Amino acid sequence: MRNNWFKFLAAAVVGALFLVPTSALAVCVVNVTGPLNFHVKAGANVADPNPLPPGSAVDGVAPIASVATLNAEGTTERISDLVVNDDAALPFCFSTGNHIVITLNSVLKDPAALTVPGNIDIYDSNGTGGLTIAGATITPGFAANQAQTVIDITVQQTGTAGNLIQPTPAAGGLTGAALRIKNLRIDASQITGVTANATATVSATGQAVVGNPWVVGTKAATIGAVGAVGNGAGRQSSGAGLTTPGTFSFTEGFGDAFRVFGTAGTGLTPATGPHSGVSFDRSTVSTSLILSVTSIPTGVTVTFPSSINTSTGAGAAAPAIVYTARSATLTNSGAPGNLTVVYDTTANGSAAATVPFTTANATSAGSSALPAAIAVNVGTVSGSGQANVAAAFGRGESSLFTGDDVDATAVPRYTGGTRLFLSSSPFFNITAVRTTLLYSFASNKGGFNTAIAVSNTSLDVAGTDRVFCAVTPATPGGCNAAAAATGGLKLYFFNSNGDTFTLNTDATVGGVGSFAGSRGLNAAGQLAPGATFASALSSMLTAAGKPAGYDFDGYIIAVTSFTNGHGVASVITPSGAPFASFAAQVMGGAIRDSFSGSAEHFNQ
Repeated sequence: MRNNWFKFLAAAVVGALFLVPTSALAVCVVNVTGPLNFHVKAGANVADPNPLPPGSAVDGVAPIASVATLNAEGTTERISDLVVNDDAALPFCFSTGNHIVITLNSVLKDPAALTVPGNIDIYDSNGTGGLTIAGATITPGFAANQAQTVIDITVQQTGTAGNLIQPTPAAGGLTGAALRIKNLRIDASQITGVTANATATVSATGQAVVGNPWVVGTKAATIGAVGAVGNGAGRQSSGAGLTTPGTFSFTEGFGDAFRVFGTAGTGLTPATGPHSGVSFDRSTVSTSLILSVTSIPTGVTVTFPSSINTSTGAGAAAPAIVYTARSATLTNSGAPGNLTVVYDTTANGSAAATVPFTTANATSAGSSALPAAIAVNVGTVSGSGQANVAAAFGRGESSLFTGDDVDATAVPRYTGGTRLFLSSSPFFNITAVRTTLLYSFASNKGGFNTAIAVSNTSLDVAGTDRVFCAVTPATPGGCNAAAAATGGLKLYFFNSNGDTFTLNTDATVGGVGSFAGSRGLNAAGQLAPGATFASALSSMLTAAGKPAGYDFDGYIIAVTSFTNGHGVASVITPSGAPFASFAAQVMGGAIRDSFSGSAEHFNQ
């Protein structure tokens, strides 16, 4: 964070030809400061966040130079403090009836009105016998087409003459008076202009104040560039994590962009920078990070880590930024729909850090190598589709998406759509590893029978399943083609009399396995690449639990757990001679999962 100490003191030269009164030389001096030190007369040096003991005489004040860095999107941003003192020349800056007027180029927020001592400190080497103020009034201002805030402080009792300001640490031994205006929060999002800085202009009754305006805060974007999002439309196998992870990243715009809740008593928010830790100067909440994954297909389990530690990320800065999940609900447990998780900043390093997010296999979630891994596991039975991710920071006045972190009284707080740094971007795709085949006619009535066949053609070198594995590859870029393309069959029977039923061959998911009267299936009832399943309708009806003599006259849909499936059917006469043959139709656009639902709810 860039630190500057702006101190402006006008000097005048009296020419020999002009008789200028000594009073013309007097000015009020302004310092822009963060935390400061002060020396209690006949006591010791005291530093923020320790408060001034009531009634204490102070014989030295040492501002610590600092210009606040503000979240450009923040509506309750803490600006630097101002210390106003006299230069020890007459007339005195703090004479009875004088007005010290401070004009901010912004709207004052939280609190809506100044309080004493919450927002004002008075230092005087004469203690309660010195400078006294009647209070402060706040009025709205408007200049150069921009809203302003005007703070008018009236001197009730003349302060002690002299200049209290001295280098750090305060050593004491001085006389004078000084006024600190502290803990002011503004709506930084409304500040516009070429520099877009928060500024303060100070004036005083009968005295010059030179150097206006003073910069009391520089705006910076909270979130830096977002990395690439999405993993393309890769086909994902059932029963595994994603084969191609989706990734995105964001960079904290500046150190201390994500703030930590200030502990009552110390109030440090955080330990360094313009947040001085003096009384009333603390966040009421931590800056949050909200992540939402939407359109999760059925049977796909998404799991967020319980905490995110940027120190283990690639190129991350130390000390780490740590985000801790607020909710115990970190997974959708395979249910379709949306999952939103809110994290709070529980530790914040002094340097900006890049936070990488990636999808990963469930076994990788929470590993030190992937501190921000969002685990995605594709169930053996799952739907398909594109899941999107949205991300926002901080609490706001209104919600940006379902589950967003909203708190209209929080400090800090951020405004509108600028909080949304990632908006419904593709995060991962589930493309079904299956083929849907229609056998438009099958019958066993009148002594006829129908033979059907399904071939798994993924053994061909053009088979696309070769690059998508159902198991984690042994080596990067490698793949077990047989494991990827081996799968079971589920046959859906639609009888013309209205009876519908299914036959699942895959014993690993509750199927019958290789059954009597069938060929080509392995013992688990699955069809390997290069193999062909064949069976007669009569044998399939028996395997499906239909009684002897059951008549079927209708059509069959076969859904495979592999791609590149093809089939053929042959109707056989009572004498065993071929009657008619036809190729199975490969159905496009089917959303049916291989092993879920009932035949009555088949969609295409």
